Amino acid sequence: MRLKKCLISVLILICVLGCTLLIAGCGENDSKKDKEPKSKTITITDSTNKSVEVPQPLEKVVVLYTGMAEAVNILKAQDKVIGVDESVQKHPYLGMQDKESVGQSTQPSYEKIVELRPQVVIAPASVAPIPVKEITEKIEPAGIKVVLLDIHKPETSDDALKTLAKMFGREVNTFSDSLLSHF
Repeated sequence: MRLKKCLISVLILICVLGCTLLIAGCGENDSKKDKEPKSKTITITDSTNKSVEVPQPLEKVVVLYTGMAEAVNILKAQDKVIGVDESVQKHPYLGMQDKESVGQSTQPSYEKIVELRPQVVIAPASVAPIPVKEITEKIEPAGIKVVLLDIHKPETSDDALKTLAKMFGREVNTFSDSLLSHF
């Protein structure tokens, strides 16, 4: 009888220890999951109707084309810009003359863009002679997103600005409202 009580006590003790270890192990895995960085993205549709997953927060951007830089300036997001084309650098009112040059918008230096490792390159979808197809083909294989927006066309400027604002975590209603609030 005494041996039976001893065996039952040992079995209960083993069960309690087993449950404790199981619970402790589960808790440890949960804390590791909490410590892993979570990469967040948003999906936008650019002016070519292409869906692009844009990393968030957007911190490192290359901007091609003066009109696009003006829109970024209106959104007060020029601190996120790390590279621009030469024409953007020449306009001090944009506040981007100290950004890295990536060549001309018509002949960007793909090597320099890849070297800068931006999250996104923003360029116009239809400004001739900017080589949009070539930009996309050369940049996207390096893991850099390309967003093409027709910010310069009156019929698409509001949608393009709203898309750009969403990418930078800003909110706008219309292009004209944004211009008025900028001044």
